[in-house]
Amino acid sequence: FLANISHELRTPLNAVIGLSEMARRISSDARQQDYLDKVTNAGKTLSLLINDLLDLSKIAAGRMEFERITFSLRKLIGNSTSVLRHKTLEKGLRLVEQVDQAVPDILVGDPLRFEQILLNLIGNAIKFTLAGQITIRVGVRASETSRICLAIEIEDTGVGLSEEAIALLFKPFVQADASMTRKFGGTGLGLSICKLLAEKMGGDIRVSSREGQGSIFCVTLWLALGSAEDLPAVEAPGERMPRCCVTAMSAFWSLTTSRSTAKSSRPCSTSSASSRARPPTARRRSICSTKPVPMLSIWC
Repeated sequence: FLANISHELRTPLNAVIGLSEMARRISSDARQQDYLDKVTNAGKTLSLLINDLLDLSKIAAGRMEFERITFSLRKLIGNSTSVLRHKTLEKGLRLVEQVDQAVPDILVGDPLRFEQILLNLIGNAIKFTLAGQITIRVGVRASETSRICLAIEIEDTGVGLSEEAIALLFKPFVQADASMTRKFGGTGLGLSICKLLAEKMGGDIRVSSREGQGSIFCVTLWLALGSAEDLPAVEAPGERMPRCCVTAMSAFWSLTTSRSTAKSSRPCSTSSASSRARPPTARRRSICSTKPVPMLSIWC
């Protein structure tokens, strides 16, 4: 039920987010832009909440499926930090990665869930750190013939936590205190989901912290050892499949599709069937005679 209803919620919510972003681009009024930014941010927050609720319900029902895919650990960590690096730059924080040389790079597990845990913990560290740095350390906790236990530490120089707050930290919908919710936002679902995911992957999450002195979150995960030959093949630039571009024009509500050739890297142009039958000059004249048309293009 929750999976179905979350899909029904996402469809209009994505439209609200997309159209507000489009309206933001064509608006020149500062107050309107501020309102549209608030609408977009609220929509994205609600979208994250829907995703968290769906993940929590899947784990609780035992319906969460975990893949076994060969992946590069260092590449995964690099992708995770690159996604969040702009937030550290905005706050003037340093983001440091320290991966022990003894840690093998090619592993087998669920990289999507692994990255989900990393993004949540690093994102929390950035959110609750006002000055200083966030350090990511990766080492080996234990090893066996065909698998390894990683220890990933996320250390920050943020506000820290009290013993009472730590006791409630991994419970759903619970944050350290009401003042943190008002100041930093959040729903209190992220850490509880991360802990459940880590436990499902044969690991755990622990935290050590003192108020005003930052926090250290330590994740342990068991992953199988892999080989470079099993990594998913990376497609060559000249071997990419033709891409499909879907363009939605809000004024005419027309949907057009076109395909780019495999050899051309330039975006393809789109037009409706009725416009193709008219001379180019007539098409330009008719387009220029109308008001600006917001357009949304999706490449897939």
